[in-house]
Amino acid sequence: QTKAQFRVLYRVFLLRVVDLELLPNGDPTRLIGQFLTTFASISILLILPALVYLFFGGGMLMTSTWMYEHFLIETSMTVALLIALLNWDAAFPDKRDILILGPSPVRIGTLFTAKFVAFLVAPGLGAVAMNVFVGIFWPIFFRSNNASFLGTLRAWPAYWITIILVSAFSVFTVVAFEGLASTLIPRQLFLRLSPFLHAAVVSLCVSVYFLEPSLESPEALTSPQNQRLLEFLPSYWFLAIFNQFNGSLHPSL
Repeated sequence: QTKAQFRVLYRVFLLRVVDLELLPNGDPTRLIGQFLTTFASISILLILPALVYLFFGGGMLMTSTWMYEHFLIETSMTVALLIALLNWDAAFPDKRDILILGPSPVRIGTLFTAKFVAFLVAPGLGAVAMNVFVGIFWPIFFRSNNASFLGTLRAWPAYWITIILVSAFSVFTVVAFEGLASTLIPRQLFLRLSPFLHAAVVSLCVSVYFLEPSLESPEALTSPQNQRLLEFLPSYWFLAIFNQFNGSLHPSL
């Protein structure tokens, strides 16, 4: 019975990720399809440089691929962050959920789990859709230098594991921030400040994405004046994690 309740609630919460009142025809399933198609189209555009290298440019040096690796990791992180932020109010059960489902024989744990899993699915689908073609073509160039055939195959799971970790880090960062803010700030004040906090965090994410310095070289990564900056730029953490998984970890990483 608990599993059946979870499945029903999960489907309801997933289709409520977008406010139905904002939809012209009230069909969230169609909107989700359009959403995934848009990100898949972006993925096709992102593989164009890889196709050019594949057919006309040959291979690339390992350190030359860092720029592309970092760009794809940073883009996936930003996509997951923005989708999670757009669903800011969907992470936890709200007053309507409690009033409607509270009197019903549904456990609070089942309600919370269904709501939270539905919240996680949206940024996860966005990250997967954006990498659906990227994750096939680009890892060809991300393999370690002088890697064997099996070493070359290692690049694909390394890339996808990194993307999953990046997306999870982004979503749980948003959840942690919202949870801390709602706990430390009085409830009524939090409700008033929530739109401003949401707008501020979105602006911060977009600003970091476009203004983040390019440090994808051994010299920049080992420069003493960049070390403090690298401590606060998570995309470079995951660049090193990917190369660790890929077996191509450079000393500078």
